Amino acid sequence: MPILREIALKFNLVDQPGGRKIHSIPTAYLGGIGVVFSIMISFLCLYAMIQYQIEVKGNVYFSFGRENIFWIHLLIFSIAAMVISLVGLMDDIKILDFKVKLCGQLVIAALMILSGVYLHLFDHWILNVAFSVAWYVIFTNAFNLLDNMNGLTAGISAIVFLFLSVLAYVTQNFLLSFCLIIFCGSLLGFLPFNFPKASIFLGDAGSLFIGFSIASFGVLMFNHLILKGLSNPYALFVLAAILVVPCLDTLTVSMIRIKNKKPIYIGDTNHLSHLLTRSGLSAVHAVLVLYGLSFVFGFASMIYFLTLK
Repeated sequence: MPILREIALKFNLVDQPGGRKIHSIPTAYLGGIGVVFSIMISFLCLYAMIQYQIEVKGNVYFSFGRENIFWIHLLIFSIAAMVISLVGLMDDIKILDFKVKLCGQLVIAALMILSGVYLHLFDHWILNVAFSVAWYVIFTNAFNLLDNMNGLTAGISAIVFLFLSVLAYVTQNFLLSFCLIIFCGSLLGFLPFNFPKASIFLGDAGSLFIGFSIASFGVLMFNHLILKGLSNPYALFVLAAILVVPCLDTLTVSMIRIKNKKPIYIGDTNHLSHLLTRSGLSAVHAVLVLYGLSFVFGFASMIYFLTLK
């Protein structure tokens, strides 16, 4: 991260203070690029390790790594994720029109759906596709919207990935669990550079990547839970509990903007974190409260799921 910070400062890839922003000095972008690269490299290492253990060592304990369709989905996801991260980086460098970003999100959503990564929620495929497109777009933007205070998106996302990883593990999808814990570890590695004081930001390159990643792996997790015999409403409820903070934040800020007759894509200071600071909490304490809320609901979703088994 320090190297990326120096590169960002050298090329003036910084977020300037002012307006509704809470930082007082120019702060480097490119933190998200570091997160993206660390995750992609970790995926390559995971694949190499599993193949080595199976093909060279003949280790049967790694037989779960033979799930070829998962690796195909992971490859397509990686390509799509790097595309959305590039769109975010372009927005960091020069603010893009929201229509351009939306088009980028629709393209990568279509790519994932065409590869077979869509919600198997309804009996009719058209409804599944429509709901899946909405899912990808909403959650990609939800984590971008959530990125309004130091450490908020990175910390909440790490908690979300942690509980998704645990959920995958207890349902014996070990490959999915390993991939999810890679996300969690990468974000925890980034967090000290972003919270409580930020020396570097995720930027849109990072927040859009994270949102798209959670949307994609959320689809994989939902479909896995259905295969394990969980009914659609229960599977959605388990995921919704884990994703409670970004869901509540997006719903709250969207309703306020609609009420105030403002476009929902125009930023403001009406997010959950801002409402908490206006109630008297410091920015750090507001973020910690949302961490706690996310952890409590994530833990509750695990307990709820285990009672269904």
